[in-house]
Amino acid sequence: MPWQQNNSGGGQGPWGNPGGNQGGGSNGNGGRGQSPWGGGSNGSGPEDFVTRARRQAARRTGGSGGPGQGMGRLIFLGGVALLFVWLAINSIYQVQPGEQAVVKRFGELNRVEGPGLQFKLPSPLESVAKVSVAQVRETTVGFSDNPRNATRSDSLMITGDQNIVDMRVNVQWRAARPEDYLFNVDDPVQTVQIAAESAVREIVGRTPIQDALSVGRQRIEIATLELLQDTLNQYQAGIDIDEVQLQNVQPPKEVKQAFDDVQSAQQDRDKAANKAEAYRNQRIPEARGESERIRNGALSYFERETKRAQGEAQRFIELLSAYRENPAITRERLFLDTMQEVYGNGRTLIIDGNNGASALPFLPLPGLTDQTR
Repeated sequence: MPWQQNNSGGGQGPWGNPGGNQGGGSNGNGGRGQSPWGGGSNGSGPEDFVTRARRQAARRTGGSGGPGQGMGRLIFLGGVALLFVWLAINSIYQVQPGEQAVVKRFGELNRVEGPGLQFKLPSPLESVAKVSVAQVRETTVGFSDNPRNATRSDSLMITGDQNIVDMRVNVQWRAARPEDYLFNVDDPVQTVQIAAESAVREIVGRTPIQDALSVGRQRIEIATLELLQDTLNQYQAGIDIDEVQLQNVQPPKEVKQAFDDVQSAQQDRDKAANKAEAYRNQRIPEARGESERIRNGALSYFERETKRAQGEAQRFIELLSAYRENPAITRERLFLDTMQEVYGNGRTLIIDGNNGASALPFLPLPGLTDQTR
């Protein structure tokens, strides 16, 4: 047969030497085992064609390991994308306006971030706790939002004069320093409530009941705020107190009627005192004005009389000088001046000597004299 016409013979088939290693290489040296697929001496044939086809398919899929390696690459890229998404979710966070974020690394304070888009290491390396520093919180002393937790003794306080007053207090506060707020106190709300109750009881214990019920309320609020803030600063609680307001300050219900009577009597007393004070404020200026008028009159009289006396003395000195120079004329002049002064203001009746005998004398009564003028 044709495939048996080789030099070496030996029962070779048409696909080449099945023994695979006898003589010749892939170039068919020795004229043995050449197949129509162009293979060499290592069993070239249909198997070699399949191998080449697989290699070409691997080149088309982008790898040399077959379709399975391309699928593995897709899985790897998907895992990388999922890892990136997980890192973005666990590392990027938003801090709203009015908030501050406390970043903890392995549970220990690391830094404080302000509003905006921030970055951290993924959990569990770093964690974030956000605190609203602009929110105003309220804590009450003397009453509770839950009636089951409220007791009668919560609002009763002893004043400085050993009386009892029913008082409720509202405290408004903010978390100003988040790092202290989160790390230094276990329960900030309860801390503020206990400290506020202690502060207001101490201040009320220094204040008389009348001041607590009326004019001293503002002083109690200011003193309580200062004492409460000092206490929280000693705790390093990171809390700022904005306002302390006294609400529903009144005596206990059991003695309210007696307190109302006392208040009414004190109002009457204050009314009478105010009326007396108004009368005093009116009379004192009038008395001072009258005394000033009398004083000014006395000073005027003093000056007038002094000047008149000085004038009379000066006139006497001048008359004395004139009398020494001409005594007769001076005496006559003094006589005439005296007569003029005596008769100048009186009613003068002149009777002629010839007709005077027939005139009837009459008594010059004052009333008749005034009528005849």
